[in-house]
Amino acid sequence: MRPVWYRNAALFTAFLVLAACASREPALSAAARYLKKEIRETISRLSPFVSGPLAKNDAQAVQAALEKAAADAGKAGTPLPFKIFILDKNGIKVAGTTVETIMDFSSYEKVRQILDKQKAVIGELYLKDTKYFFIGTPVLHEGKLVGILVFGITEDDLKKKCNVSEQEFLALDLNL
Repeated sequence: MRPVWYRNAALFTAFLVLAACASREPALSAAARYLKKEIRETISRLSPFVSGPLAKNDAQAVQAALEKAAADAGKAGTPLPFKIFILDKNGIKVAGTTVETIMDFSSYEKVRQILDKQKAVIGELYLKDTKYFFIGTPVLHEGKLVGILVFGITEDDLKKKCNVSEQEFLALDLNL
């Protein structure tokens, strides 16, 4: 008969192996880990600025909050090379760092996923014949979904400015 510590050591080893295999996100490069960290920090900084105005359906205040947050990020260092859109709870663009006016994303499957599951989603889309990679994350106000914060980046900028491959970007999980 084996001692109790032997059985416990075997169970502990099995647990470690299972935990390592159950990782939801593949190993990321240093550049991808940095990008993920910066995106999370930007979401944390920006969401509180826009959640109140989104809850009140005040598009002008949402745009002003976005512009102030972008200016503050520029003063603090190098801002992320993303275009930022803020969608209302129906998937309609109400503010952004680009001049496109009306943009309706309500029928996009990934936007529907964000609205239905209230979790961050990563994907790709084409706008004006340009391929963009995007991250969409729910914006909550007092526990209620009021909109979506979307970061978009071109394939070229993702590689050149972030040094992150398409596969790594699409493998990021901001819900961890």
